[in-house]
Amino acid sequence: FDATIPGGRLGFVLPVANLSSLLLVTATLSLLSLKPPRDALVPMLVLQTVFVAAVPLIDTILPAHIAAVAIVMSVCACAATSAISQTIVYALAGALGTTSHGWAYPAAVELGKGIAGFAIVFVRI
Repeated sequence: FDATIPGGRLGFVLPVANLSSLLLVTATLSLLSLKPPRDALVPMLVLQTVFVAAVPLIDTILPAHIAAVAIVMSVCACAATSAISQTIVYALAGALGTTSHGWAYPAAVELGKGIAGFAIVFVRI
């Protein structure tokens, strides 16, 4: 990647591509009031897995200049499926409401995101 994206800008390109895709898909879903069907959650998670698993394969098979573009596209596609998955999860949590113990499912989703964020930071250390 250093030859394709010189100057150590890879740390800038991938996060910008990721967040731009997330923003675009989320804004589109919100502004157009689109509601992905609930049964689309599993296919979205499968697609995310495929896009993430494709990165090492792309890196080993394709030439560097093509691989860099393909990996950025894979990051964008993974971000788009992630945005759709998050929309479905929050819709499901909102539809479920609260449990008999008083737990709100949306709060549980937020707690899960917080734990996942902590785990990612911990793994990077």
